[in-house]
Amino acid sequence: MKKNSRANIILLITLILLSSTIFSNVYSKNNERDNSIVITLKSNNYSIKPLDDGFSEILMDDFGYDVIPGEPKLPAKTFFIGLPPDAKVSKISIVEDDKISIPSEYKIVKVPDVVSFDGKTIIKKLDSITSLKNKVKSSNENVFRYLGMGKIRGHSYIRIRFYPFTYKNNRLTLHRRVTLKIYYIKQNKTVAFDSLMDDELSRIIYNYDEIKNFYTYKPRNISRLSPHYDYVIITSDNLVDALSDFKNYKESLGYSVKIVTTSWIYENYKDKGEDKAKAIRDFLVDKYLYNDGWGIKYVLIVGSTKTIPMRHCYPIPNNMNLRTPTDMYYADLSGDWDSDGDGLYGECFDDDPYFVGDVYIGRIPFDDDGTVKNICNKIQGFENDGGGWKEKALLLGAILTYDNENNDSGYLKTDGAVLMEKCKNNLFKKAGYSVKTMYEKDGLSPSRYNCDKPLTKSNVINEWKKGYGIVNWESHGRNNSGLRKIWSEDDGNDVPEGFEMKYKPFIESGDEHSLSNDKPSIVYACSCNNGNPDDHSSLVYKLLKKGAVAFIGATGIAIGTMNWRNKNDGGLSSLDYYFFEKFLSVYPLIGKAFYEAKVEYDWNFNQFPGEWTEYQNLYSFCLYGDPSLKRLKTENPKVEIIRPLNYLYIGNTQTVPTLVMPVVIGKWITVQAKIIFKDRGTRIENVMFCIDDEPIGWDCGDKEIYEYDIGKPVKGLHTIKVVASDSMDGRGMDEIKILAFIT
Repeated sequence: MKKNSRANIILLITLILLSSTIFSNVYSKNNERDNSIVITLKSNNYSIKPLDDGFSEILMDDFGYDVIPGEPKLPAKTFFIGLPPDAKVSKISIVEDDKISIPSEYKIVKVPDVVSFDGKTIIKKLDSITSLKNKVKSSNENVFRYLGMGKIRGHSYIRIRFYPFTYKNNRLTLHRRVTLKIYYIKQNKTVAFDSLMDDELSRIIYNYDEIKNFYTYKPRNISRLSPHYDYVIITSDNLVDALSDFKNYKESLGYSVKIVTTSWIYENYKDKGEDKAKAIRDFLVDKYLYNDGWGIKYVLIVGSTKTIPMRHCYPIPNNMNLRTPTDMYYADLSGDWDSDGDGLYGECFDDDPYFVGDVYIGRIPFDDDGTVKNICNKIQGFENDGGGWKEKALLLGAILTYDNENNDSGYLKTDGAVLMEKCKNNLFKKAGYSVKTMYEKDGLSPSRYNCDKPLTKSNVINEWKKGYGIVNWESHGRNNSGLRKIWSEDDGNDVPEGFEMKYKPFIESGDEHSLSNDKPSIVYACSCNNGNPDDHSSLVYKLLKKGAVAFIGATGIAIGTMNWRNKNDGGLSSLDYYFFEKFLSVYPLIGKAFYEAKVEYDWNFNQFPGEWTEYQNLYSFCLYGDPSLKRLKTENPKVEIIRPLNYLYIGNTQTVPTLVMPVVIGKWITVQAKIIFKDRGTRIENVMFCIDDEPIGWDCGDKEIYEYDIGKPVKGLHTIKVVASDSMDGRGMDEIKILAFIT
């Protein structure tokens, strides 16, 4: 009887193990035979809003649209669908299309023209690459479009653009759920990946829970692992000493920091004839993954573009007139930035950047040690300041375009106050910030939104110097100024014309002397040119010296959508909104928030091979300052190892107590830890398990107990260490000594 019971138990355990293997992810047994995955894309809540001119607009939660002026504005979104590491897509087919016809007929509003926000460049319909449009099937006729494959930290995904509405003869069809079968070929290649961004990947890859088991990270050979550095500073030889105190400060927070000089990079990675930017990126590609490199997550570039260049990109194919410098080239280490090999990087359609950050890049754009030291000290002071001023925001909105400018009906009034009101009410107030607003109140067509003070230079300076953690503006911009655009007079025809406009700065280079470094702000300049790295009189240089602790701004022209009204209307306004949506909630570190905002922007508006304007915005906006900067002061998590305790463990089973330390005999030991403290609003992203400071595995997610089975053969006295990282990049650690005989 006992034998039968034991046999039944063994059979039951075997069935459970088999079932967990078969059903642990979406790749069923049949799927493994034909190498396919089934995924269902779903529409979100939507409304069809009637407009005054007889047209209607569809608004769908968390969906953007294809930015093709003059085409129907239909919801669209790109999904990143995860695949196994060595997979290559061969075919995609629709398995099921749950669709319904929408009653009545609708004239769907057209996508409006776009405009640059430098106060002088005019962009109308995007005629420059019209010839490419016939190579892409219209979204009106397709429910989905395959945009190619991508990678982030070695994790493979495909890009599927989903169109939940199709539109023909003024009739709408809603595709509520579309189930796709994705066939792939296994290439039997060894693919490197790591788990350092699992929390971010869980938000980026649509089916991450189903494919994560394919990416269970295990170091190949502990004894051959190189030292790991999750924070790398790239600089010139003459600035190494100036950065030593900052390096020590970051290490005191739990980062492992490495200063790498450009001379060393060029000596080891620059071939004859290659440019410096490629050598720097090749270095990062070589070192960023944990297993084969250093496990880099943050990269701080310290140096001007003369010393450490940005990559100049050409979003309009075969057109060298628009040349945009960007540090995105160093963040996206998986994309092919010159697919066609013509030496013109980042061309829309011709090249294949992914716009997903494998690492988070920031830059301190100075070459003199005094300025660098001052900025580093300012960063440290900001992070350690728990004052209430850091939860104050100054929001500035200028008018960008007026209705019917120069008698052109394509021009619609675009007021920066709309973005600022959305940010204030939906984001800042919910995050507990106190907010001051300034909008345009001069001219013949002022802003209709109420504000605390009119937008003027004196008002901005006098208010700013009181101390604000965040300053955000939307306006026209030139290298050295943020501009108000005022319709100041009319010749009698009631048409706003160019000669009737006045441009007045509300902030300009030189005003930094009135500001303070005691309470420096995180500045987001939602305008053109304010972040120009090649002009040392530009606002980014001046404000980083005095007034700002970090600066996000455009290195060249930036493109906006006219009559912007909500977060998914596109253009630079949406990128601004997405950043603060993440920075004030999900990702309170500036680098994470900034690069994840770019991912969402790419999802919603970049229908590769798409319009060059979306490439331009993704290239142009760059982060100046420490990419790991926290917006608020926080405390590190506290960790407690709860297993093994002071017992004898035989075969992973706890037996009798010991007096001094755990004693482990067998093939492995399950180590468990719990988080006994985490700061407000934070969550645990990953927990690393180490033996004698060598990482051997991770557990991820925000949960009660973290565990890992340590099976590395060791004998003698050793140290088990558990390190927890939270969403603010706080680090907590606990360690114990064990006497081990693990074979």
